[in-house]
Amino acid sequence: AAVAELPESCRRKLQSMPVEKRARYIQFANRFSAKRKVYGNCELIAKDGTVLAKCDQKKIQWYIQKGLGEVVGEDPVRVMLTFEPEWRGMYDQLTPEQLEAQLKSDEFFVQEKRNQCVVCGALEKYLRFHVVPMIYRRHLPEAFKSHCSHDV
Repeated sequence: AAVAELPESCRRKLQSMPVEKRARYIQFANRFSAKRKVYGNCELIAKDGTVLAKCDQKKIQWYIQKGLGEVVGEDPVRVMLTFEPEWRGMYDQLTPEQLEAQLKSDEFFVQEKRNQCVVCGALEKYLRFHVVPMIYRRHLPEAFKSHCSHDV
């Protein structure tokens, strides 16, 4: 029964595995698979209506509880900030080339992130892996160790 609940990619891996390792892999997959949506795709919006970032429900609640944002829409949840972020004021000081590069890098933060396995397309119970494993990350400079969702 536990095998039937696993995504297709996990079931395929299980079939190619030695029999003595299968029970442990099933335990691992059930323990570490995503139990809920990883990406909430809620929107943080500037006062002018520009989407600044996509984030999860927990981060949205933080902005609301601190009085830094107000809910302006549902499905997806949209929160308009009650202040203008400092970094947006710095866009005026950039050269056209720098501004273009900055806007291009900003695109990552506003795109919708799919809650889906990139290997088999499973929509639930998929496993998450870090691009840079935590065992190696601790040896990197602090700038690379800060919380950043796009390296998972």
